[in-house]
Amino acid sequence: MHTPLKIGLIAACPFPYPRGTPVRIFRMAEALADHGHEVHVITYHLGERYIPDAFEVHRIPAIPFYHKRDPGPSFLKLAVVDPVLAAKVLAVHRRVGFDLLHAHHYEGLLAALPARLATRSPVVFDAHTLLATELHHYRLPVPKRLTRSIARRLDSWLPRLADHIVCVSPAIRDALISQYSLPESRTSVLPNGVELERFLALPPDPQARQPGEIILAYAGNFSPYQRIDVLLQAFALIAAQAPETRLVLYTEDDPARLQPLLAGFPAAGAVCLQPTSFEDLPGRLAEADILLNPRLDGAGHPLKLLNYMAAGKPIVSFRGSAHGLEDQTTALLTAEETPEAFALSVLELIANPALKQSLGENARAYVAEHHVWSVNARLLTELYHQLLTEKGRT
Repeated sequence: MHTPLKIGLIAACPFPYPRGTPVRIFRMAEALADHGHEVHVITYHLGERYIPDAFEVHRIPAIPFYHKRDPGPSFLKLAVVDPVLAAKVLAVHRRVGFDLLHAHHYEGLLAALPARLATRSPVVFDAHTLLATELHHYRLPVPKRLTRSIARRLDSWLPRLADHIVCVSPAIRDALISQYSLPESRTSVLPNGVELERFLALPPDPQARQPGEIILAYAGNFSPYQRIDVLLQAFALIAAQAPETRLVLYTEDDPARLQPLLAGFPAAGAVCLQPTSFEDLPGRLAEADILLNPRLDGAGHPLKLLNYMAAGKPIVSFRGSAHGLEDQTTALLTAEETPEAFALSVLELIANPALKQSLGENARAYVAEHHVWSVNARLLTELYHQLLTEKGRT
């Protein structure tokens, strides 16, 4: 039985908030607290206000001119908000006396460094993604070629500042070892988890569809790397062949971000935007027939895929972002990165009810076996104690 620890989770993002990074941090905090640890989350002034009693949240002072909630870098975030977060981490650490800090994303890692220098506490870096696969999707005031070069340099340099790196997917770990020569002993894989019980025994709402209608669904934000443009292009081709289909976008993102993509879109009448909270998501996914992941690539493990799998529905995804999915077993994967190829995969699935059922059943079974947060908390506890032993902190 391991001794309970005092753990500081550093969330350089709105918290809690219904998208991948904040959700991973929230569920990790819950699971570690349930495992007996004293857990504190140090985060921005932004986020939903509901916090369970299991862990404590420490926010930076309100910054009235910073309201950014969507993913991606900004000058204000890097120059103002993150330095304030670093000061908050140090202040809370001096008061609480953490055994170690677990920092999420590069901004969280940088915010942990002053406390590490002052207290010599070990820092675990949680690598949700690699900048080389994501940074160039954002609108930045530098050429994309330079952006990719900067991203690769940061991916090579920043993880070395941590005592240990926890990777969301094997792809991230493999890249850090093979491309950036990080020691294998300093890296681990800890996939996202899902609350499977929230998705079980949820029958679809009969009022959610018209007779004979087929609902294709996407759940997530509208950030550029999600490639909603590719999804809409593919749906136009699908609707031309299968006019009984409807595309529903479940999101808490700003609808205005979608309007430029829908301007002049030929199948706009068959696209429905459905504001959906994280708590309502399992019920919404139960209404769908096929769940879609149009992201072309990415080293991280999209949380939406775990939610899709837990919903027990068939999934169509591009292979480049389909971490954890197996073609023809837990999903239908598309290798060619075009709207035409994606549309053909969806149409193939519409025409094959038996394949639809088996993919959904297999996906849910896989999640139940491999993606449970209670197991992740045990693995993290073992990692923490091993790291503390190596550093002579136990």
